[in-house]
Amino acid sequence: MDLTGFLINNYLLTYRVSDPGELEVYYGTHQHLQRPVTVQVIRVDDEQRDLWGAQLAAEARFLAQVAHPNVVHVYDIGMEDDGLIYVVTEEIDGQPLDQVLDGLEYLEHPHALRLTKEIGRGIAAFHRKGLLTAELDPASVLVVSGPLVDKPDQGLAWVKLLDLGAGCEVGHPYRGELPTGEARRYLAPEAVRREPLTEAADIYSLGILLRDLLLTGSEGAQLQSGSAVERLVSHATARLPADRPQHITDFLDRLDTAQANWSFGAAIQARTR
Repeated sequence: MDLTGFLINNYLLTYRVSDPGELEVYYGTHQHLQRPVTVQVIRVDDEQRDLWGAQLAAEARFLAQVAHPNVVHVYDIGMEDDGLIYVVTEEIDGQPLDQVLDGLEYLEHPHALRLTKEIGRGIAAFHRKGLLTAELDPASVLVVSGPLVDKPDQGLAWVKLLDLGAGCEVGHPYRGELPTGEARRYLAPEAVRREPLTEAADIYSLGILLRDLLLTGSEGAQLQSGSAVERLVSHATARLPADRPQHITDFLDRLDTAQANWSFGAAIQARTR
């Protein structure tokens, strides 16, 4: 059933942007504030309602603790009398990073570094609150502007973090269900072992993501052995947490250095052609 035109709490649903299904996404407007929003609507049976409700509430509470340009802003969550569950966020229009990468033949080096830096800044906002994203992967990153989605960024963020229901506090073990398939690669080894986590767990996930971005369609050309960015990836993805950068700010500082080195090298190559 298409809920376009329906009123959920104070939110008027104006347009469905997803395919029909168990979870549907609508654009809408807060009736009184006239604020544009995105509303996720979940229809589940009575047996699953409590489980879905608890999962979505945990994700919404986690995201709502951080206000940052690279993190989706959560405004509201609730359940209607008929069991319909809804989550209200800022109005967002974008594509999950995994889908963007699937459609690319090649990802330019500067784009890979910018994506990683923005994701890292979003992660840093959680770390400042003593929180860990815990299971970062491309599906939990939404690309909302920039050349990868053919939308001028106009000085805005390219990406926003979302879908972080397994997030936890520093010093706590990973509490989510262990992912399967490709998503499992991004989970730090200590998270798989359910050990207490530090910032190094998120740095591992970001290091794996950076490596994947640099290898997208490049056949390894952008991850040259011995380069600053290759050393950073190797350091960030060390098996033991103690062998990785201990703070996301250290990772981002080294990424800035790697970017500067690459830009200098690219400029030299351009002059000698």
